[in-house]
This record gives sequence, structure tokens and C-alpha cells, in this order.
Amino acid sequence: MFKAFIPLFRATVLLGAGLVGYVFSLEYSAILAVFVLIIVAALCIFWLWILWKALASVINFYLDFTIVTPQQIISYDQHGIFTRNTRTVEIEKIKLLTVNKK
Repeated sequence: MFKAFIPLFRATVLLGAGLVGYVFSLEYSAILAVFVLIIVAALCIFWLWILWKALASVINFYLDFTIVTPQQIISYDQHGIFTRNTRTVEIEKIKLLTVNKK
């Protein structure tokens, strides 16, 4: 999933570096060079934000799991990189169990 974002981020950085280098090579446009640099920095921050959101959704999806033992059911729910909720239910406390098969 993240491999699709890496070439886009790399292209943004390389294009921005090329534009900044070209604009700095011109003698009369220091203000334009700063403007291009600000735009490139904003695009890089935008791509990092997209990667962060994608990483958070992958972590939330892949790190949620449930363990069923003869004594209890343990459910782990990952909400972020450092936040995990754990719920434990004893088998004796379960009154009804429903299974949906697709």
C-alpha cells in the first residue's frame, strides 16, 4: 500500500529541488525562488500527512485481533501506534453467541 505513495513523494521532492535550483540560477528572482521553495515544502508536508493517515489506517486494520481460549476471550483493539485497548471476557459470563457466515 505504501509503495504506491513513495514514487509520488520522491517525484514531488525531485521536481521541487529542480525548480528551486532553476529559479536560484536566475539572477533576478530571489522572491520567486522563496515562493517555489514554500510550495515544495507544502507539497512535501501534504504527502507526509497522507502517508501518516495511511499508516494509521493500516495499523488500525491489521493489529486488531481476538484470541479465544477455553477460559476466556481476549480482544485487542489498536487505535494508533502507541494505543491499544484490551478487553477480556470470561467464558462463564457469555450468554449468547451468534455467528454470521458470508
